[in-house]
This record gives sequence, structure tokens and C-alpha cells, in this order.
Amino acid sequence: MAPYPFYKYDPIHWRPSQEHVEHYQNEFSQFIQDNDLEDELKQARHDILKKADDLDNLLTEQPSLREQYKKIFTGTKHSLN
Repeated sequence: MAPYPFYKYDPIHWRPSQEHVEHYQNEFSQFIQDNDLEDELKQARHDILKKADDLDNLLTEQPSLREQYKKIFTGTKHSLN
């Protein structure tokens, strides 16, 4: 399913070179180190995964929420389609 099925659009195809990707990753890593963000990034990742698990559990316990909020879940793993 397209992420925005209610809007007509032409897809944008972009395939960066491996060199470009490696440069980005190196610069990102350097930014994280320079600004001492390793611990904050690790905590943020943990928090997001915890919230995703909480949502999985909630939808298991209350599956009717998928229908009630089907527009919100469109294009996600919780989509009804």
C-alpha cells in the first residue's frame, strides 16, 4: 500500500551512490560524537521501541481500535488492508 493512498502523486526515485551514503553516515557519526549525543540517541531509540511494543500490546488487547482508528494506521503494519 502506498503511504498516502488518498493523494495522487508521482513517486520520487532517488538512489544515492554508495560513496554518498558512506559520507553521510560518517558525517552523522561525527556529529553525534562532537555533540556528545550517544547516550541521548540510545535512550531515544529505547523509548521509541518501548512505545511501539506498548502499541502492539494495546492493539492485541483491544483489536477494535484498529478499525476505530483505521485512517491513522493506514500504511503501517497495523493497517487493516
